[in-house]
Amino acid sequence: KLLLAHPNRAIFEPRNAGPFVHRVGALAAGHDLDVRLCTFAQAEERAAALPNCAGFTFNSAAPRFEGVMTVHFKDRREGNNDWRWQTWLTAGWTGDDPAPTEGPRSARR
Repeated sequence: KLLLAHPNRAIFEPRNAGPFVHRVGALAAGHDLDVRLCTFAQAEERAAALPNCAGFTFNSAAPRFEGVMTVHFKDRREGNNDWRWQTWLTAGWTGDDPAPTEGPRSARR
């Protein structure tokens, strides 16, 4: 069993309830609707308010964060599975790009 040393272990427990779904990894570079310093709660509010927002992504090993962090709000769902980044996708988003795939990417040829 893995024990986390962080004083607030709740930030390491993703919650998939509500308007967002958690994925490990970053959304692809570019296609930013907005980039800002904000709290996690402010990021959720901003993503819900932005038209055509596919989700938001930030550089952290934890699914949520405390304090303020740079958050990228995107209009595309394509991305990677880099464990150093976290993404919260807008549930029910109807854009054209597919959601990031789970698991390792296939080998490049």
